[in-house]
Amino acid sequence: MIATFLTDTRAEAFAWGRTDCATWCADLVLRATGHDPAADLRGTYDSRFGYMQILKREGGLLNVVARRMDRIPGLCPLGDANGVAVARQDGRAICGVVLNGALITRTAGGYRIAHAGEYQLLRGWTCHRL
Repeated sequence: MIATFLTDTRAEAFAWGRTDCATWCADLVLRATGHDPAADLRGTYDSRFGYMQILKREGGLLNVVARRMDRIPGLCPLGDANGVAVARQDGRAICGVVLNGALITRTAGGYRIAHAGEYQLLRGWTCHRL
């Protein structure tokens, strides 16, 4: 499912509040579970500034994502599986898709791939459909 998702979303333009790193990961969870962890956030910001205001208000990216992911039925901790994650890379927290140990993130320039050892997994989620 993840490989298909990456192919399907490759041509989508990066847009804050719609297809940024966090909402993009939420799109994968929505496909896999039928539940949208970012439903309450979509369309509430349209800039990096708006995104940062949400992170500030809710205590950082990990808190924003974990609060929502932990409410989705059928998700379990990532472990060594494929799924979605919050990771630290280059000194900042980011959302991404983990596929075979690589962290794939969505940026304004397209996909960015970090291999094991190039990022620190903070927390991740998976389900049997991923």
